Amino acid sequence: MRTSISGNAGFTLIEVLIAVFVLAFGVISVAALQLTALRIAQQTTHQSTAVQLASELADIMRAHPAEINAQQSLFFFEYTASSTQYTDQPILCYSQHMCNEEQSARFQLYEWRTRLRTMLPGARASVCRDSNPWDTNAGSLTWQCSVNKDANIVIKIGWAGKGYQPDGIASENQQTVPNIALLVEVNQSIKNAN
Repeated sequence: MRTSISGNAGFTLIEVLIAVFVLAFGVISVAALQLTALRIAQQTTHQSTAVQLASELADIMRAHPAEINAQQSLFFFEYTASSTQYTDQPILCYSQHMCNEEQSARFQLYEWRTRLRTMLPGARASVCRDSNPWDTNAGSLTWQCSVNKDANIVIKIGWAGKGYQPDGIASENQQTVPNIALLVEVNQSIKNAN
């Protein structure tokens, strides 16, 4: 007795290649999705950290109202973590050394800058009076300040992210922009004293 071999006995090479291609495409898509999720999680962590640091600085400012009103206030500054080296170590205002308000403010700012530098990559901060921190033409926040004495105090914080070098400078000659801007509410007597 003879048996005939049917044409449906197995897979052809084309079918196997198509199955491998579909499987590889699925694996690559899942890997890309995972990388995107990790990048978003990292940026969300940086965003939360920046908001926390900005709120902390606002509280420090509110705790030192006389320093906000000073002619050369410590609280209005520009800081770039990658390029600024502070050699003037402030007096350490711990229990063994009592500090006046200016020394206490200087010490707390020094500690805040240290946390900023260690917690955000390529960190940059600016505190100024600014009536318009949002640039409508560019569709983003801006580092420039209006420096109007009646304007609100704004804390601006930025950090290096995708498209930026580790030192916080944008690659491809792009201008870096702040990632967050926090308006500091001060009581009316402090605001009117300036």
